[in-house]
Amino acid sequence: MRWIIVFMLSILLSACAVFKPPEKAAPKIATPAAPLKIQSAIDSLINEGINHHASGNDTLAIACWLKVMNYTDTIPDVFNYLGVAYQKLGQFERALDYFKRAVQLDSAYYEAFNNAGYMLLYLNQFDEAKKYFEKALSLNPQFERAKDNLKLVEKILTGKLNWQVFSLAESIQKKGDYLEEIEGYQKVLQMDSSYAKAHNNLGVIYYYEGKTDSAFKHIRLALYYNPDYPEAINNLGYLHKETGNYDLALRLFFKALTLKPRYIGALNNLGETYYLKGELQNARRVFETVLDLEKNNRVAKNWLQKLDSL
Repeated sequence: MRWIIVFMLSILLSACAVFKPPEKAAPKIATPAAPLKIQSAIDSLINEGINHHASGNDTLAIACWLKVMNYTDTIPDVFNYLGVAYQKLGQFERALDYFKRAVQLDSAYYEAFNNAGYMLLYLNQFDEAKKYFEKALSLNPQFERAKDNLKLVEKILTGKLNWQVFSLAESIQKKGDYLEEIEGYQKVLQMDSSYAKAHNNLGVIYYYEGKTDSAFKHIRLALYYNPDYPEAINNLGYLHKETGNYDLALRLFFKALTLKPRYIGALNNLGETYYLKGELQNARRVFETVLDLEKNNRVAKNWLQKLDSL
């Protein structure tokens, strides 16, 4: 079986990857003929941990995954899951240890290499982080998160990005209070007015606050400072979709997808825009493509159900 955490995707960029994609083979216990009862107990604990993690209770998730160790310590995914949970709790050194143990068990586990690199980034070990991102990309050259993280660490190493600015921006993203986030990003932009990601994220928050003009302003500033920023291009397309400028929105979504193929958020936005334009067959094809890439995507499923009901 495959153990996967399903996350609700936001239009804010997240850098650290989580689990292996579903097309990979399921991890198996590296012991001969494990009794069915033991395998069932392991499966139950892993799934229980996944459910706790999905509901935001990482302490209980960790407890479940640690209990798996009573049966076996040979499942790489479990170590990666533990790393993800400890990362969310802010325990970066412990998270790094679990990510490293995951790649010791599975030397082709590119997601865990990326995750370990991200923890090294937080621990200010930039040269070592770069090696891990490069390793992830050597295993999967199309892994977008590792590409983004490698670009990030290279900017830090060359002095193009201030690490304090980046880490402050990352901490702001986790606050969950729009007013606090607005104040935080404004502080980041006082430190570095050219930081495209801060402009992008601030634009998103302004949109959710109903301040469309400010949202347009900051998304456009993000693209002024980084013209090839697929998330910001997608977000600008989203704003144009919401204001009824469908043709421009379509062009922007296609541009985002050119820069970042398999970009699920942009594909769903593209499909919705086709629907709003009345191009229902195009909309259907796009949402079917989303499900080919991510078979459990709720947004695409809901839109296809809506199209089927017409």
